[in-house]
Amino acid sequence: MHISQAGLTLIEGFEGFSSRSYWDPYGRVWTRGYGETEGIGPGSPLISRAEGQARLKHLVETRYEPAIRALNVELNQNQWDALCSFVWNLGPGILDGTLGSLLKARKFGEFAAAMLAYDHARGQVLAGLARRRREESALFSKAPAAYVPADEARWLREFDALRGKHAPWVAVRRRALARVMTARRKEIWRRAEHERPDGWKNLNRDGRYHALAARTGG
Repeated sequence: MHISQAGLTLIEGFEGFSSRSYWDPYGRVWTRGYGETEGIGPGSPLISRAEGQARLKHLVETRYEPAIRALNVELNQNQWDALCSFVWNLGPGILDGTLGSLLKARKFGEFAAAMLAYDHARGQVLAGLARRRREESALFSKAPAAYVPADEARWLREFDALRGKHAPWVAVRRRALARVMTARRKEIWRRAEHERPDGWKNLNRDGRYHALAARTGG
């Protein structure tokens, strides 16, 4: 999973764009683009808005998402986007302590509430930070409608499209799809049962399991 365009837009809206580097008095660091700080100094070259957007996406995916992925916690797109914005602003190390432990324990409600405390800079509550934390927390808590991973949706569509066709290759392909869908169905069952009592409610697991089972005889 990677940050979506909606997640990037969230970050862009809060960071604002600067084509030239400037000194951030709260973070006490030179900044450019959409909050980019690594390697930025007073002599850094100007960049366009498009370059800033491309660099933001690249840096989030290569420098910040690994800290989220290392938690080894299954997340939906809203949760992933909210965390990307959170760690872009606060640094990936923010997930090393209590916050990371809450995520690993899947205490998502407690984590969303804990996010709100990070609205200070140099001992002051900043209105912009408080608003950012509220929006990130709300996004993290927002369940996506009928979540289905892209690969899973593709398998289901292809399996159904092949129904009623009789070429020799069709049977081979349907068996291959049935194998991967059966493996996913078993994975869903394992994760849902492990996370009881709410495991079946997370990530549309109940609906996804039954959709896969109807096609694989589970």
